[in-house]
Amino acid sequence: GNISLQAQHPHSAGAHQFESSERGGVTVQEDGKILLWGVFTEVNGTPRDGLARLNEDGTVDSTWNPGPIPFISHVVVAGTEILVASRSQASSFGDMTLTFTFLDPVSAGIVEQHELEVDRAADAVVFNDQHIYVSGDMTTINEVSRMSPVRLVRATGAVDPAFDPAGTESLRIEHMELAFGGLFVVGRFTTIGDVARLNIAKLNLDATGSVDTDWDLPFTPSRSSRDEITGIAVAGNHLYIGGQFTELDGNPVDFIGRVDGNDATVDPTWRPLQGTDFDY
Repeated sequence: GNISLQAQHPHSAGAHQFESSERGGVTVQEDGKILLWGVFTEVNGTPRDGLARLNEDGTVDSTWNPGPIPFISHVVVAGTEILVASRSQASSFGDMTLTFTFLDPVSAGIVEQHELEVDRAADAVVFNDQHIYVSGDMTTINEVSRMSPVRLVRATGAVDPAFDPAGTESLRIEHMELAFGGLFVVGRFTTIGDVARLNIAKLNLDATGSVDTDWDLPFTPSRSSRDEITGIAVAGNHLYIGGQFTELDGNPVDFIGRVDGNDATVDPTWRPLQGTDFDY
């Protein structure tokens, strides 16, 4: 069914019509229920403060209400775990606290929470049962000069000092996926960990976050001014790669391609946008 939202502007006491430009998103759980987050105070007439769960038929899950969490930036699901990443201010710039809150999938209560002091907001957040991985344009983390991505140890909430794939390099990691035994990172870089990689790399989940030298995906940019892989998604045994490119590892593709997640082999038969003038 249709979903009606009553949105609240973060800098105003009055409500206004929800707009697509508002910061928010949708995440689907494994059971088909939908996590909806953004700047709103009601969903289909039910009070919800920025985060709600919908049943598969679009009705609000009346049993799950975590209450207000200000300035949500990401909602991530892995298995039955729900992670909500939020920040202490609306602006993406300046010193702030990033808070990572794990919510109970049944009661919506807080089961685990960690904080990180940074000078920029997070662009991407992923997690597994041991760690939380955070990336962005930050240069200071917990008052220490440090580039992203960083790894938090869930047992203690501390930053893992050994995990430092960026080193002194200035990386802008905008997307991450934990899959196929590694951490896939996408962003604006030409090297990572002293290994040549253009826009995409697979990091090992070892102590330091070393680059998986066996996994490489060269591509041919379609435009010199926008020579980027800009997004990835995981489904089954495949990675789906999107961006401004016309070749992946020598195979003609059209702005989106499908590769084997384990060895980066490109599927040359999968070309849904062939012949399309598409601006990804």
